[in-house]
Amino acid sequence: MAETASRLLFNRIKGETQKAELYEIPTIFTQRGSGEL
Repeated sequence: MAETASRLLFNRIKGETQKAELYEIPTIFTQRGSGEL
């Protein structure tokens, strides 16, 4: 169950990130660090 829940959460975050990418690519990548993705 935990794996499924985390996967759903990850997919939701990824979807939000894709929307934000158009405006905030540099911010997202500098905040998270290039190695985490």
